[in-house]
Amino acid sequence: LKTAEAVRLSAQSDRDISLIIFTPSREWLCTDDTSESDLNPSLTIIPAEVGVYNIWIGSIEPSKAPKAELRLEKLVLPNGFAADE
Repeated sequence: LKTAEAVRLSAQSDRDISLIIFTPSREWLCTDDTSESDLNPSLTIIPAEVGVYNIWIGSIEPSKAPKAELRLEKLVLPNGFAADE
Protein backbone atom coordinates (compact mmCIF):
# COMPACT_ATOMS: atom_id res chain seq x y z
CA LEU A 1 0.00 0.00 0.00
CA LYS A 2 1.46 3.36 -0.99
CA THR A 3 -1.02 6.00 0.20
CA ALA A 4 -4.52 5.88 1.60
CA GLU A 5 -6.52 7.40 4.41
CA ALA A 6 -8.54 4.25 4.95
CA VAL A 7 -8.92 0.86 3.29
CA ARG A 8 -11.46 -1.93 3.43
CA LEU A 9 -10.23 -5.48 2.97
CA SER A 10 -12.74 -8.23 2.36
CA ALA A 11 -12.82 -11.77 1.04
CA GLN A 12 -15.65 -13.52 -0.79
CA SER A 13 -16.14 -17.28 -0.93
CA ASP A 14 -18.89 -19.87 -0.97
CA ARG A 15 -17.27 -21.36 2.17
CA ASP A 16 -16.86 -20.08 5.73
CA ILE A 17 -13.54 -18.18 5.68
CA SER A 18 -11.58 -15.73 7.83
CA LEU A 19 -9.17 -12.89 7.06
CA ILE A 20 -5.80 -12.48 8.80
CA ILE A 21 -3.67 -9.37 8.21
CA PHE A 22 -0.15 -8.51 9.40
CA THR A 23 0.32 -4.73 9.16
CA PRO A 24 3.48 -2.70 8.44
CA SER A 25 3.64 -1.83 12.18
CA ARG A 26 3.74 -5.58 12.97
CA GLU A 27 0.17 -5.75 14.30
CA TRP A 28 -2.07 -8.76 13.68
CA LEU A 29 -5.67 -8.06 12.63
CA CYS A 30 -8.18 -10.88 12.32
CA THR A 31 -11.82 -11.01 11.32
CA ASP A 32 -14.37 -13.67 10.60
CA ASP A 33 -18.01 -13.36 9.57
CA THR A 34 -19.32 -9.92 8.58
CA SER A 35 -22.69 -10.84 10.15
CA GLU A 36 -24.68 -13.91 11.19
CA SER A 37 -26.05 -14.21 7.65
CA ASP A 38 -22.80 -13.26 5.82
CA LEU A 39 -19.92 -15.68 6.38
CA ASN A 40 -17.49 -13.51 4.38
CA PRO A 41 -14.97 -11.44 6.41
CA SER A 42 -14.51 -7.68 6.06
CA LEU A 43 -12.21 -5.26 7.89
CA THR A 44 -11.75 -1.49 7.61
CA ILE A 45 -8.41 0.05 8.60
CA ILE A 46 -8.43 3.74 9.62
CA PRO A 47 -5.86 5.19 9.23
CA ALA A 48 -4.22 2.87 6.73
CA GLU A 49 -0.46 2.68 7.13
CA VAL A 50 1.89 2.99 4.20
CA GLY A 51 3.87 -0.21 3.66
CA VAL A 52 3.58 -3.92 3.01
CA TYR A 53 0.61 -5.89 4.34
CA ASN A 54 0.72 -9.69 4.58
CA ILE A 55 -2.76 -11.11 4.06
CA TRP A 56 -4.05 -14.65 4.54
CA ILE A 57 -7.45 -16.14 3.91
CA GLY A 58 -8.18 -18.91 6.40
CA SER A 59 -10.68 -21.73 6.45
CA ILE A 60 -12.17 -23.92 9.16
CA GLU A 61 -11.63 -26.83 6.77
CA PRO A 62 -7.82 -27.22 6.92
CA SER A 63 -7.67 -30.14 4.48
CA LYS A 64 -9.40 -28.19 1.70
CA ALA A 65 -8.36 -24.71 0.56
CA PRO A 66 -11.46 -22.79 -0.56
CA LYS A 67 -11.58 -20.64 -3.65
CA ALA A 68 -11.83 -17.02 -2.54
CA GLU A 69 -11.57 -13.53 -3.94
CA LEU A 70 -9.68 -10.86 -2.00
CA ARG A 71 -10.90 -7.28 -2.37
CA LEU A 72 -9.07 -4.09 -1.42
CA GLU A 73 -10.95 -0.82 -1.53
CA LYS A 74 -9.48 2.62 -0.86
CA LEU A 75 -12.00 4.68 1.09
CA VAL A 76 -12.50 8.42 0.87
CA LEU A 77 -13.22 9.83 4.31
CA PRO A 78 -15.95 12.46 4.64
CA ASN A 79 -14.97 16.11 5.07
CA GLY A 80 -14.15 16.89 8.69
CA PHE A 81 -13.29 13.28 9.54
CA ALA A 82 -9.64 12.92 10.56
CA ALA A 83 -8.03 9.55 9.87
CA ASP A 84 -6.38 9.53 13.29
CA GLU A 85 -9.61 10.02 15.27
